[in-house]
Amino acid sequence: MPGGRSMDSGGNDRPIADRTSHQPIEEIRVLATLLLVIYHVIGGEGTGLALSYPHPLRIFADMLADFRMPAFAFVAGFVYALRPPRLTGLGAFYAGKLRRIAVPGLIAAFGFETIALFLDSMGMTFGWMIPPDQIWRLLIFPYIHFWFLQAILSLFAVVGLMDAATGYRRHLWLLATATLLALSGLKLPPYFSLDQAAGLAPFFILGICVHRGAAWVDAHRRPLTLTALMVMLICLCWKSWSYTQTGMIDLDRRDIETLAMGAALCTLLIFYLPTHPWAKSIGRITFTIYLYHVLGTAAVRIALNKVGIDMLPVHLLLGVIAGLMLPAAIHLVAAHHPLSSRLLLGIKSAKKPVAPLSASPSLDTVSTLAAEHSG
Repeated sequence: MPGGRSMDSGGNDRPIADRTSHQPIEEIRVLATLLLVIYHVIGGEGTGLALSYPHPLRIFADMLADFRMPAFAFVAGFVYALRPPRLTGLGAFYAGKLRRIAVPGLIAAFGFETIALFLDSMGMTFGWMIPPDQIWRLLIFPYIHFWFLQAILSLFAVVGLMDAATGYRRHLWLLATATLLALSGLKLPPYFSLDQAAGLAPFFILGICVHRGAAWVDAHRRPLTLTALMVMLICLCWKSWSYTQTGMIDLDRRDIETLAMGAALCTLLIFYLPTHPWAKSIGRITFTIYLYHVLGTAAVRIALNKVGIDMLPVHLLLGVIAGLMLPAAIHLVAAHHPLSSRLLLGIKSAKKPVAPLSASPSLDTVSTLAAEHSG
């Protein structure tokens, strides 16, 4: 659910580029963000372009469900491990996460609800509308793509406490426990997206393990690569067979195939995804893209339908562009003002004008969306 800095135990921003420069953390985040925007352009039943099976784009979007949100959780765990909270500093740590994630997320969610109510009054119904007398549900229950913010906050709260209480030495035990919980089929209460958090917990903790075991991971690159490739091949064969039997991709997010596929992909990307200087610059706005991309994709779709353009390539291209550029514009405008920067972005306003995207960004513009956030 999405810049430039990790949170220390007091909830303060601090650059992370110096400690992740050799690993494509920002690149994984940017890739996951792009795939999420594409997914919401493609849509599902009654959403987006509503492409159904056996359309290739529907298959493409659902095949990557094992990567998109797990990748965000993996990056969140990796960045969390850069500077986890002290047991005595948990209060400040939680306050920092609320400021960085919850406040911007709630404002965006209320904004979406307000827009949906306005459009409903004009005869246009959107799936994200909640009856006005139930708007309080935004605070407690999952709401469209904002569920991820609740889930990642839940993981920060629970894993942060357990990690600090065990002296940061039981991450492998935490990984095993989280995996068993995810595979147990135990349904958690719907509050604060706890059930979704359980499905993402193994990836979050895997990110912690990869960071803390970096020397071991680097030393075993070859066997880990071969294992990951074998796991991916098995999972793809299973998905293909399942598709031939059911005519659709299995979207159960708490099964062994999802855990294996997601972990294998994250492992391969950590090893082989090329790094690029622009990823750090683009990455600073990924949290804002996560929050507001649906506004851009929906606006373009409505506009194109109004003028009678139904060519799929046009919808796909312009939808993705709008899903990226509208949030980027919101970010650049909000970042110039202290109040809007705090409330909409969860960051301190830049003292100087926001620099344009460049191939050589400063450390102050490197993003860490997933540590703070964001289908």
